[in-house]
Amino acid sequence: MKRMKLTVWLPHEMLLDEEVDRIKAEAVDGWFGMLPKHVDFVTALVPGVMTFQATGKPEEFVAVDHGILIKCGPRVSISTRNAVRGTNLEQMRHDVEQQFRAREERDRAMNAYQAKLEADLVRWRRKRMPEQGPPPTPEQRMLNRVAARQKNMLRGRTESKGDWSAIRLLGVVGWSVAVPTLLGIAAGIWIDRRWPGRIPWTITLLFAGLILGCASAWQHLRGDR
Repeated sequence: MKRMKLTVWLPHEMLLDEEVDRIKAEAVDGWFGMLPKHVDFVTALVPGVMTFQATGKPEEFVAVDHGILIKCGPRVSISTRNAVRGTNLEQMRHDVEQQFRAREERDRAMNAYQAKLEADLVRWRRKRMPEQGPPPTPEQRMLNRVAARQKNMLRGRTESKGDWSAIRLLGVVGWSVAVPTLLGIAAGIWIDRRWPGRIPWTITLLFAGLILGCASAWQHLRGDR
């Protein structure tokens, strides 16, 4: 007589791997039984007690958590998070209570450790990052963009105005020096041609015009300051 190969898998181990003749378990739509010639199918198990039995052996029990049962040919595989195997329902109930109590303590310790990690991360970020206020609203972001654009426009106007002022100042200074110097040269040449003598009036008036132009340029510079 054919038998089914029953395997119960837990996340960290294989709890059961035996040949059985019949299986009884509870799915989301109620209890069901399985024999070796049962059709292949897949179903979701709900927390409860599953029974199985092999020929000539007493009936055994497996308390399972939520899980998945897959039957493919003679193989029946069950994957669940928690399961306890036993032959006595009262003893198995005690084992299940102990297992769930241990799991609750483990989960509580894990949650406390996770909360501590999150608190340490928050403190570390506060030390490394500067204090920041709440995020700006859409209206505040729009006002900030308008203010930044206006600031850029004013800066551009100021820079442009500064460039033109510098060019104007250079022109005034240049003409202030050049005009008296040229006038001094022209006057010196006219005097030397009209009344030649021992004193070179061209050079003399050139230096006089240059000094007068530098003095005028200095006055313009002081006035712009």
